[in-house]
Amino acid sequence: MKAYILYIDTPQSNQYMNECVESMCKFPDLEPIPVLGETGLTYDGVCESYGFRKHPWRMDKSLEDFPGVFDVIASVDASHFKIWKMIIDSGEPGIVLEHKAIVKGPVSDIEIKDYEIVHYGPRIQNIDDYEYPESMNQTKIPVESWEGVHAYGLTPRTAQHLFKCLDEKGYLDSTDPMLAFRNIYDLNLFTIDPPPIVVANGGRQSTYTPSKVSAFWNAYHTKNYLANVKPGADIATLRQRIFSDRSFDQIKPRLSQFIEKFLEQKNDILVVNGFEGYEALWLGNHLLDHDESRMYVLTSTKYADLCKYNLYFCWNYTKVRTIAVEDESDLLINATDDSDIQYDVIFYRMKSNVKAVLCDVVTLKNLIKPNGIIILDNISKNSKAIELLKASMFGYEIFENFMTLT
Repeated sequence: MKAYILYIDTPQSNQYMNECVESMCKFPDLEPIPVLGETGLTYDGVCESYGFRKHPWRMDKSLEDFPGVFDVIASVDASHFKIWKMIIDSGEPGIVLEHKAIVKGPVSDIEIKDYEIVHYGPRIQNIDDYEYPESMNQTKIPVESWEGVHAYGLTPRTAQHLFKCLDEKGYLDSTDPMLAFRNIYDLNLFTIDPPPIVVANGGRQSTYTPSKVSAFWNAYHTKNYLANVKPGADIATLRQRIFSDRSFDQIKPRLSQFIEKFLEQKNDILVVNGFEGYEALWLGNHLLDHDESRMYVLTSTKYADLCKYNLYFCWNYTKVRTIAVEDESDLLINATDDSDIQYDVIFYRMKSNVKAVLCDVVTLKNLIKPNGIIILDNISKNSKAIELLKASMFGYEIFENFMTLT
């Protein structure tokens, strides 16, 4: 199997690349192919070169953490795009390795299917902090997200699919959120246990990022990774989505039918009682593709920080604003004084207080656009309020655990 090693022409990067190649010597079925990465490119230049649509947010330099960082990231992305093209031309699955990757175990027997990304292992601090357990069977584990694109496998068809998505949706995010922690094209993500490849970041500076600091966090630690880390070694912090309630999953299939007409248009979305952001995350992923779409998430001050953190994983996170409020009802009532405040979709997470629900729903009816929809979720939480709404409202439908009002 071909392993494409991304590096740039600096002494430091060449050293890392050579260490990566050396780590493959025990695995003759791996063919190391060093690939000189792109440098000095701009976001605009990459878009023009590949014909990708530019996103206004990406072009707003005031949003950069460091001056020129979007252009630096564009060079990294273009380097990955270069390898994707090589994998397409090869006609066979390939492994993409950034220069600091170290191969610890066999990989050639791990099947890579179309429309999936196989992430081979986590970030570690030092090269010797983890030893691959010999003679242990490998398990391919589905994961919700990943951190880093330092070692992943994909097929030619998946690479073609990624270019198609970039053509259709435009070039908004970099390869890490694209293939890992946001998974913006909804691919099937997997990792391997025990991990056969790691990336050692401790004491090894980033050769791309302006800060020179290498990331040291992961999304997932497998059981056999933790069992084979050297005692006393530093283990990276986990960065994961944190949700205590995923009951919303039960209504996703049915609800998908109701939002179909909103998928391609410009949408203004309001989420009331956003809690930890789970429902808003799903809505943001599906209803904010249009450049001018926006979503506002009202949540209590208690959960505002957690909600905002979770919504950073949204495919369209740049179009989401989390608002911490003590009293959502008062804020909604005040909003009715402005005729310009109108929404295409309002999602209301049910409250237990009957009076609050009735007041909120009457107010929301004044904030919905003529062809919009109000979605009341988790209606079993307040059956009394739902009975009163059924007796007084027109244009409603009730399903397993949600109600729609038009």
